[in-house]
Amino acid sequence: SNVTVLFEAPDTDSPKGKFVVIKDDLNPDRPYKFQLKANNGQVLYESESFKIKPRAKQIEVFRNTINNGTSTIDSEKNGTFRYKLFKPDGVTLYGVGEGYKSKEAAESAVNSVKYFAENSNTLEDTTVNV
Repeated sequence: SNVTVLFEAPDTDSPKGKFVVIKDDLNPDRPYKFQLKANNGQVLYESESFKIKPRAKQIEVFRNTINNGTSTIDSEKNGTFRYKLFKPDGVTLYGVGEGYKSKEAAESAVNSVKYFAENSNTLEDTTVNV
């Protein structure tokens, strides 16, 4: 099967989202990434590129970094707002969100990343038999 249960998440009806492994054919040296998706399919976060397919270990590193790290909202020159995720040291940049029209939208997006990182418990591999 191309769907793996990663973690035992709380057994509730609340939205859980999922992690999805994707392949970037434009980057043959490091073609694999994972995405964190909300229940509606919206991509909340996309990882750096990997040489081999990300597995549960990389997801766990991501989850721990998001849980223990910090975030900021920065305004861009073009008037949009972007969240930045930092490792627990508070200095090392871990990820950057897309541009949002308002600070509130960027804050909502980073809160969604934190929520779904904590609650998503499945990893779907879209690079298999697609």
